[in-house]
Amino acid sequence: QGGVRPSLMFHASGPDHPLPYADKLQDDKTPHSSPDSTLQKNIENLANYYADLSADLSLSSAMNDANKSWIAAETNLKIYIDDLASVFEEVMFPENKYTRKRAELHGSSLHLQGLIKAVSTDFNYKKFFSAKTGGGKRNYSITIALDVSLSMNGHLADCAMEALVCFIGALNQVGIESYSILLFGDQIKIIKTEQQIWDPATILTFLRHLHFDSQFATMDANAIEIATELLSTSSGRGSKHLFVFTDGYSTCGLRLTKALARAEDEGVDVVGIAVGFDKTFVTSTYKNYAVAALPSALSQALRSLYTREESASDEDDLQLMSVFSRQGGDSVEEILKNRSNPFPKLLDMLRKEREVKIQEGNNPA
Repeated sequence: QGGVRPSLMFHASGPDHPLPYADKLQDDKTPHSSPDSTLQKNIENLANYYADLSADLSLSSAMNDANKSWIAAETNLKIYIDDLASVFEEVMFPENKYTRKRAELHGSSLHLQGLIKAVSTDFNYKKFFSAKTGGGKRNYSITIALDVSLSMNGHLADCAMEALVCFIGALNQVGIESYSILLFGDQIKIIKTEQQIWDPATILTFLRHLHFDSQFATMDANAIEIATELLSTSSGRGSKHLFVFTDGYSTCGLRLTKALARAEDEGVDVVGIAVGFDKTFVTSTYKNYAVAALPSALSQALRSLYTREESASDEDDLQLMSVFSRQGGDSVEEILKNRSNPFPKLLDMLRKEREVKIQEGNNPA
């Protein structure tokens, strides 16, 4: 009914989108920076931390409160969690591990019941081989990284958190519980590995470290390197995925490109995710990205990315997605000069209200 086209609410990279700045890597002579050699020790310390936390009765009330808050958030966002879970099931994480044998047309052994039925029908029934095609599960290696640097503070942080509640809720809903979570800003903080379950202790730890106003740098390259290391040691047999919730404003320069290139070489599918109306930079830093104007549009953005369905693709659409996007140069004068008003009806209403006040002899506010 005259509204904004749905495609303007999300945008995803195309199949031919290159890794930005990859052409500059051949001129870069700096050695590859390896992740901290104490990573394994940190993972062991994390396991000990959660064992102590779960046994600390003085924190049981805080853990229960954190769990209740998370459940309340998931309840409020259930419709979006269901949408995202459908995308996970249908296009992103289809069943790839089967635990029960069934009668099939092909297999390495015979299925007794199928063979009996085949004999009784003079082999008109063809499914007498045995193969593991029942009891489907999803077995993937997944890491979620959240940018908690100062540039995310405010609207982007709110949107990222809401989107993350949906993302984690959808993973749990489709039966994927072995995933890792880390936060990055000045420092990298591993919140959860695939060895920890998503329980009140994990939720409390996650919420306690959500501060978007104290870390000035964005060490996303370090985060991607550590995430790649975590995924390389994962027990998952399926594909490896890293989802980075960020605004794309890095302080690592070309090191980010090198980290992304290394992850790709090691078979890790890295997706930069930006959620919110504010201007972000993920389209210029990540090879694969999904941008959503609102958390409710994240499922559409991811579906578009993984099915290569049509989404906002030209520059005009990208400008409309963000009322704060820059047009032209970087100076304030050029931004204001070239900006088209995103709320023309509101402006007309305010103008008419001002004219009424003038006619009535009142001073405009």
